[in-house]
Amino acid sequence: MSCDEGKLFVGGLSFDTDEQSLEGVFSKYGQICEVVVVKDRETKRSRGFGFVTFENPEDAKDAMQALNGKVSYRIKYLQSSKCSKWKLNAI
Repeated sequence: MSCDEGKLFVGGLSFDTDEQSLEGVFSKYGQICEVVVVKDRETKRSRGFGFVTFENPEDAKDAMQALNGKVSYRIKYLQSSKCSKWKLNAI
């Protein structure tokens, strides 16, 4: 099983979000392989989106369900050519 099977797209991040803060939100739902906050090349600030990859795809699904309605991020579960879109409401 590839670690990418548990990959989440996380959008709607603030410009101040970094990998550590994003990992802190998601890590309580399972072992994380990788956290990436995509940054602007010039300013080095967040571009407002990133990726969280769990070792276990079920943990990724659990995180989406647990965070639904509790954070202001948009989350998509990336699985093969399909994406299950979850829009999380503002706090």
